[in-house]
Amino acid sequence: MVSVCYHVAEALPNQRLFGLHEGEWHKLDNIAAISCCNVLFIYLCNLSSPHVRYLWGLIQLGIVVVLQTHSPWDLLFTLVPIFFHLLVFLVKYFFFEKYLYKSVRPTKWNVNNVKSSFFWLVPAIICFCKGLDDEHDYLRLWHGAWHAFLGISSYYQWGMIDTTGERKKEHF
Repeated sequence: MVSVCYHVAEALPNQRLFGLHEGEWHKLDNIAAISCCNVLFIYLCNLSSPHVRYLWGLIQLGIVVVLQTHSPWDLLFTLVPIFFHLLVFLVKYFFFEKYLYKSVRPTKWNVNNVKSSFFWLVPAIICFCKGLDDEHDYLRLWHGAWHAFLGISSYYQWGMIDTTGERKKEHF
């Protein structure tokens, strides 16, 4: 929703949308995008405690809000939170699950969803890179394709952990 508001505000220069101008919507869009990446890595850590997952999600959101409020156009404040959560996932999976197997819940992967996710992620990344050139993508077609391909990839990403055979519980 935030991304839609940002792109609508972008199409209406020098006007406010719900009281915010384009730059403010862009900051919120950055926060939402970074947090989505982080929450995906938290999900992929396959933590057994839903309370830890929720708390970690809230903490990461707070950190991203502070960093983006401080300096939204600093690439360091965009990439560090994402790479930190990616690193946590990689350490959890490749170190704890491989070497300390008995102390950590092992992750079972849905291989079809993993493959499909990466299949759609590749064109998404290509479109994202091409869409960064505003001068040659003035209609934002590459940027729109980025959103479309990433949406398809995201559908498969959230199904990469195989939960068949597990009894699902809702925790509030």
